Amino acid sequence: MNTRRFIKFLLGSQVGQVDKATCEKEGISSLDLMERAANVWCDHFCGRYGSENPILVMCGPGNNGGDGLAIARILSEKGYSVDCALFTYGTTPSYDNSANKERLLRTAVRFKEYTSYIKGDFVIPFDCVIIDALFGVGLNRPISGDYAELIMDVNECNNRIISVDIPSGLMSEDNSNTDRRCVIMADETYTFQSPKLAFLFNENSNYVGYWHILNIGLDKVAIAESEGSFFGVTESYIRYAMPNVRLFAHKGVNGRAALISGRGNMVGAAILASMAAVRSGVGLMNTYLPETGLNALLTRCPEAIPKIFGGTENCFSDITEPDQYNAIAVGPGMGTRPSSIEGLGQLIKNSACKLVIDADAINILSENRDWLRMLNGRAILTPHVREFERLVGGWSNDYERLTKLVAFAQEYGLCVVLKDAYTAIALPDGTCIFNNTGNPGLAKGGSGDVLTGVLLGLVASRVPLDVAAVLGVYAHGLTADILIAQYGTRGVSPFMVAENIGLAWRKMEKNFVKPKW
Repeated sequence: MNTRRFIKFLLGSQVGQVDKATCEKEGISSLDLMERAANVWCDHFCGRYGSENPILVMCGPGNNGGDGLAIARILSEKGYSVDCALFTYGTTPSYDNSANKERLLRTAVRFKEYTSYIKGDFVIPFDCVIIDALFGVGLNRPISGDYAELIMDVNECNNRIISVDIPSGLMSEDNSNTDRRCVIMADETYTFQSPKLAFLFNENSNYVGYWHILNIGLDKVAIAESEGSFFGVTESYIRYAMPNVRLFAHKGVNGRAALISGRGNMVGAAILASMAAVRSGVGLMNTYLPETGLNALLTRCPEAIPKIFGGTENCFSDITEPDQYNAIAVGPGMGTRPSSIEGLGQLIKNSACKLVIDADAINILSENRDWLRMLNGRAILTPHVREFERLVGGWSNDYERLTKLVAFAQEYGLCVVLKDAYTAIALPDGTCIFNNTGNPGLAKGGSGDVLTGVLLGLVASRVPLDVAAVLGVYAHGLTADILIAQYGTRGVSPFMVAENIGLAWRKMEKNFVKPKW
């Protein structure tokens, strides 16, 4: 996939290299770049907090502390009441840190340096906003000793805490060895240039808080040339990737889709997915379901052509001529009866059709792993976290889960959509793209069925699998974002998302104007 239009996630180990490349290209010093970053940080802070808020800036001995010293000075110059504490604890400060300390001492900032930890020596005013600039992305080992004691003391206070670039003590990616007692629990994090992978993991949400990206003008070429396979979707990519609406399109051109779904009392899954597929561009929609769901399907989605399950078990067991379809989605509410397992195996082995595989079909695959290689790069899998665990086994933390996701997609040549707050889309080439639309309104049974339908509609209308995965996940989340503006997160339902997915397409599609006379 062409990743040029995505935002690239820099690893912590790459930030210094990009900083250096930026300085060399612009002919500036690292101290100048630090000043620029501090000014951008302060501009954002001042837009959110007025000068009536007293400020306490906590600085460490490295360059993150240097950022903090510059921030303290700039906020003081803007009229804020600022206290600044520099904690060195026997560590020699960096060159830029020392330079900013000298600049700070010429201002009205109340400054104190702490060279050793003494319980009760450092007192936090109850009404101040704390700015955490103790440690940044250069941290390469867990916090311990005096700094650990300091951070635990800070976390016990009730003050609002805002971290500079990353909460002190948190690693940019892998926190397998992190002592979480010794990580600043920030309410907000203002990070420079790109998100850190750690921000996207549930296990770190209590430390990162609400995070904002601040563009400090790092060199784009240096970022692009940095090794890495983690990206974030952007509106620029969406505008670029959305296929044009064809003036002379008809139902045949827009593709034919089949959905193998709900058995018994699970026909709701079939209805939700069918509605979403029809509203995502498919030309002809065929829905396989039990006879008990026929009336409900025709009432809610009359565009769908019903295909009634045969056999005595009233569930999916086979599909005739699967290659007549441009795409088939299988799994939502399907069940895992022996006949359905056999039917899925035959579908995978005997057809070349593109597949969207979800829910029970994923659970079946986890018990029949040899079938995965038969998919031959023609499928999108859409597991939630527990379904993915059945496929790959357990993990000790979210970063390990991410590495397993990327490895799984590469090994089997599949597009894998791991559904989460920041849904991760892993591609066969090792690229992993994170989605930034969606909200907790989607955390309800049936939302995954809607996403399956959206992806089916796109793939059936001949959108490439990797592009369909990104567009579909983005549109699914965007619809929920649009709906919460009117209904709130609690008021959004999967049915509403399926019914209103067109609101997202309207925002995402290129303008279509039919020539008039």
